[in-house]
Amino acid sequence: IVKKLPSSSISRILSSVTTVIQQKAIQKSSNPVSPISLDLLNWDDPEIQTADVLHLHAFYNLVSVRNFLRKFPHKKKVVTLHDERFFTGGCHYQMNCEQLENGCRRCPQVRIPYHPLVARQRKSVLRIVNGNLDVTFVCPSLWMMQRAMNAFPEFPDSHFVQIYNPIPTNSKVTNQSATRERGINFGFVSQNLDNPIKNLGLLLDAFKEVSAVYAGQYSLTLVGESNRDYSMGGLDVSQRVVNSTLELQKAF
Repeated sequence: IVKKLPSSSISRILSSVTTVIQQKAIQKSSNPVSPISLDLLNWDDPEIQTADVLHLHAFYNLVSVRNFLRKFPHKKKVVTLHDERFFTGGCHYQMNCEQLENGCRRCPQVRIPYHPLVARQRKSVLRIVNGNLDVTFVCPSLWMMQRAMNAFPEFPDSHFVQIYNPIPTNSKVTNQSATRERGINFGFVSQNLDNPIKNLGLLLDAFKEVSAVYAGQYSLTLVGESNRDYSMGGLDVSQRVVNSTLELQKAF
C-alpha cells in the first residue's frame, strides 16, 4: 500500500516554502540544511496502523522523521536514504564536517542562534533510532551506505542494504545508447546541474581528457536545470531539461 502526501502541487508549495524559510533564516551557506519538517501524513490511517512494514521512501520537509520512528516502535521499518539528512541534525550532506560525532552541537552550516535546534534534532533522532533497532536502511550508493553505518555504529551491518536507484523499464522506448553506431553516450542527471555537491566539473574534465584520446567516439548528455551553458567547443555535449521519466529515457 502506497500512501501519498496531499496533492503533489500542494506538497511542492509547502516544501518550497519551508525550504526557503530555512535557507533565509537558518542556514548560512549554499549547502541545504532542513532541521524543521512539517508532518502532513495521517498516522492514524487504519492502513498505516495495521501495516506490518513501514517504508519511508521520500519525505522532503513534509514527514516527521521522529514521528515515523516514534509512533510505531514495534513495527519493522525501512528508510531509503537519498541524502544524509535522516541521520544528521538537518544538513543534507556533511561534506568534511565532523560535528556529527559531537552531536552536531556547533553546526558550521547554520547561524549560531540555531545551533541548539540542529543539536536537538540529531539527539532526538539518535535516541529514537536506538530504541528502534528493527530499522533497515536502503542506500543508493556504497558511499551513502558507509556514511549511514558511521552515523549508526550500534546497528549491525545487516541493517544496511545498497540498492541502486532504477529507471523504470516498463516503457517501450528503445535504448538508443545500445544501438548507437558510433561510440558510447554518457549521461549525467541532476535536478540542478549547477549544484556543487554533484561535482559535474569532475565529469567534464574527465570527458574532455578521454575525448582527446578517443576523438569522436563518445558523447555526453546533461539533463537538469541550469543557469549555465556546459557546451565544450567541438566536443559532443548536449544539455536539456526533462519533465517525465519517458522524456528522460528518450534523452538517452
